[in-house]
Amino acid sequence: MKYYLSIDGGGTKTKAVLIDENYTVLYDDTFGRCNYVVSGKEVITEILEGILSGIEVMTGLKQTDISQAFFAVAGFNDIPEDVEIIENMVATAFPNLKITLGNDTENALVGSLGGKDGINIVCGTGSIGLGVNEKGEYIRSGGWHHLFGGDEGSGYWIACKLILNYTRQSDGRDKKTLLYEYMNDKYDLKDDSDILKLIIYEWEESREKIAGLAKEVYELAKLNDEVATNIYKNAAKELADIAIAIKKQIANDSEEVLVSYSGGVFNAEHYILVPFEEILKQNNMKLVKPLYSPVIGGLIIATKLDGVVIPLSTLEQLNKIL
Repeated sequence: MKYYLSIDGGGTKTKAVLIDENYTVLYDDTFGRCNYVVSGKEVITEILEGILSGIEVMTGLKQTDISQAFFAVAGFNDIPEDVEIIENMVATAFPNLKITLGNDTENALVGSLGGKDGINIVCGTGSIGLGVNEKGEYIRSGGWHHLFGGDEGSGYWIACKLILNYTRQSDGRDKKTLLYEYMNDKYDLKDDSDILKLIIYEWEESREKIAGLAKEVYELAKLNDEVATNIYKNAAKELADIAIAIKKQIANDSEEVLVSYSGGVFNAEHYILVPFEEILKQNNMKLVKPLYSPVIGGLIIATKLDGVVIPLSTLEQLNKIL
């Protein structure tokens, strides 16, 4: 019996799935964030150790039993000099594991388009895009770290815009909208400066906790707050810019390119997808709903490394389960 492992390591959470050669799901679990640029290189081996331990406990299988594994790591290959260091670190820690490391854009692209040429935009805590053309040429754009305002359009970026607008409304630089009272009530801010205590002292400037504020923008958009809806429109523009930059390098202007997406920000649905799609259409790109999740994309890659192609009917079944 052969076994295949897919690990989708994102900026907020990591999902791991193990299947056998009959495509039966034997293991499915979720772990913490896996962006090594933010959390350090050791997070990769720590998460992998937790996954392999969990697999052994639940199935009795050891790393030597796994035929192929694909581990998508957020931030991987962002700094080329780190690639060999990380690969050697993983090989040393798990010498008997057949594993391929990649960026979390790779499995997202394969999953969202089912292996077709095109572009996928990943937008969760951070944001980045990856495209591939018929020649097999890959182009990335975005993902330049949140520290100096990068990861545009991401959950963290959206949350920061929310905080910025709150402070501007507090000062009277902008007119107060529903956003102002909503934040005061939701987070029990007795004084407007309490938002600094919350973020700096209580949350210790945690990227993940700050990014979690993006959900408040969604709630405010549902309440028709104009600032919230504009934040989404601006986020859509930033994400579209990533796709446009990739298209210029993988296709001619006259070619229509498929664009799909993955990541929690897109759970805001029409608030983000409608303005995103409008800009894409203007640039001869077609927005398509993702076929499969990133973790299934990782399974497609892992099995392909072993010369196996998962049947379409099986992919559909896995999509219902995972």
